[in-house]
Amino acid sequence: GITNNRIVTFAGDSGTGKSFLCYNIAREAQSLGYSIVYIDTEFSIELDQLHNFGIDASKEKFTLVRSNVIEDLRIFLAKLLKDLKDIKDAGDEIPKIMFILDSAGQLASRKEVTDAVEGKEKADFTRAKTTGSMFRIINSDLGYLKIPMCVTN
Repeated sequence: GITNNRIVTFAGDSGTGKSFLCYNIAREAQSLGYSIVYIDTEFSIELDQLHNFGIDASKEKFTLVRSNVIEDLRIFLAKLLKDLKDIKDAGDEIPKIMFILDSAGQLASRKEVTDAVEGKEKADFTRAKTTGSMFRIINSDLGYLKIPMCVTN
């Protein structure tokens, strides 16, 4: 039910099962031959627990990225997608990959963290700008490469 050229977002209150839904999507995607790149911004996933959800957590089938810094995530995704585009543009086949970002709401900017440490309370819109930038950068590449992405918030 997840198209391979779109970003699909699941939003809801804490504890409503968004992560559980993503685990099930990951399992089903793996059954279709996809490898999963799971971005855990809450540092809540335990690799040794994923088999309970039917997920193959081997390095070939599952990559866990733990970061809640939006700038790092934007760079990581932009570089990875550029590498995959280079492979496809050279006429080679790219692997079937699905991205899962759990949860966009937990992303923070470097400035937001620095301001908190320094006790600054001035409003900062760095996170919102960088998040928008990240999705603008990756959206067309995901479509071109036929890579589905699920995002919780």
